[in-house]
Amino acid sequence: MLRSLRTRLVLAYFAAIFVAIILAGSFVLLRMQQNLEAEKASSLLMSANIAADEASGIFHPSERSMLRQVSRDMTTGVGARVLYLDRSGRVLADGFGEMQDRVIADEVAQRALAGDSTTRMLPRHQGALMYAAVPVFSSESIIGATFVSANVDSVYEEILHTRRLLIYGAGTGAIAAAIVAYVLTSNLTAPLRNLARAAHRLAAGRWDRSFRAPQSSDEVGDLGRAFEHLVRSLEHEDRIRRMFVDNASHEIRSPLASLRALTQGLLEDPDADPSLRREFLEGIDHEIDRLDQLADGLTMLSASQTLRAGFIRRPTSIAQIVRDAINRVHKRFPESANVPIHIHDDARWPVEPEWLGTAIENLLQNAIKHVTREDGRIEVRIDSTGNGMRVTVEDNGPGVPPAHRARVFERFYRVDKARERQSGGSGIGLSIVEQVVKAHGGEVSVDDSTLLGGARFTIVLPP
Repeated sequence: MLRSLRTRLVLAYFAAIFVAIILAGSFVLLRMQQNLEAEKASSLLMSANIAADEASGIFHPSERSMLRQVSRDMTTGVGARVLYLDRSGRVLADGFGEMQDRVIADEVAQRALAGDSTTRMLPRHQGALMYAAVPVFSSESIIGATFVSANVDSVYEEILHTRRLLIYGAGTGAIAAAIVAYVLTSNLTAPLRNLARAAHRLAAGRWDRSFRAPQSSDEVGDLGRAFEHLVRSLEHEDRIRRMFVDNASHEIRSPLASLRALTQGLLEDPDADPSLRREFLEGIDHEIDRLDQLADGLTMLSASQTLRAGFIRRPTSIAQIVRDAINRVHKRFPESANVPIHIHDDARWPVEPEWLGTAIENLLQNAIKHVTREDGRIEVRIDSTGNGMRVTVEDNGPGVPPAHRARVFERFYRVDKARERQSGGSGIGLSIVEQVVKAHGGEVSVDDSTLLGGARFTIVLPP
């Protein structure tokens, strides 16, 4: 039962209210007891002073009977026991008539005989009594003391009664708070239960499109909206994953189908003309190269998606990264050496050089595939400011139509599918570019080249 968040919240409310009322009530009770004791002490001192004034003229052995009568009268009048003591502390008169000639050694009496008016209270387990004593003067000399005692059990009774009321009130208030909390927490726990059910369905592989985040602006609403965003993101990623698997399977089947056709042709005609056999073997080699490029591309794409982990940047010459990328392109595509690639300007920028070089290499390969060998031209420009660094790769090819620009960085997306496959493209090079640039915290975009008339790819990296 205590596993329920609602139950724990209700119990927490109950305990908090109960403890708060008890603590506050205890403070009030303490102050109340102090005030009652002070009032009783003040009243008893006043009675002692009145009794002292009444007896100040008859503190003499010859007036002892009168002193006793005054003692009895004062006991009745003030509602407290009145005793008159001589200088030695011996009782001259007792309002109850029980302690004549006894010596009172109490501290209160001794202090009164020394000239101080004082009180003392005994706790309940010692009788619940309060003592008050004042000196009796005659011609400014102390001739004795008035000792008054009263039962203060009524004070303790009042405090106990108030304490019982406090406990009952604390319990009632805490129960009321728990009931209110039980009602109010339903607004908190209901969305959480819905969220838990949706999470279980998500864990079971069922996309819960019926889940709607609470409209509240509190933390529960924030949690619900974050979960709703997570579900949409996971669903999007799952859709991309399925598309990726489908596209990868298609890309693999295409060269496999060509390989099957070529090998079957060789098997069916083992005595074919040597030139035809060479053509078939060259075709097989080309399709194997396509598969090899696809495997490399898939491996690189997978690695590029986790670049942020262990990503180490260091200031590097961007122009040198471009030159190294050009050399790799020329080695892989010897015929591309006829296409001039010009580099303008340079900048030292904190980057991961190997991965940025891979991204620029892919942009260069993409440009080379779309320009003619006779008059092809590629320009690479490097610009840096305090706000960032920009690398643009422009060509004089056919460019990217506006309708395709939003999807050109998707995996396996091709603007011209026939031409891309003919040139050996896998359709994932630009996806790798986007992943690398995002890992650097930058952006990549494509538009028309105003300089060469073809496509212009722009990488922007932050400081």
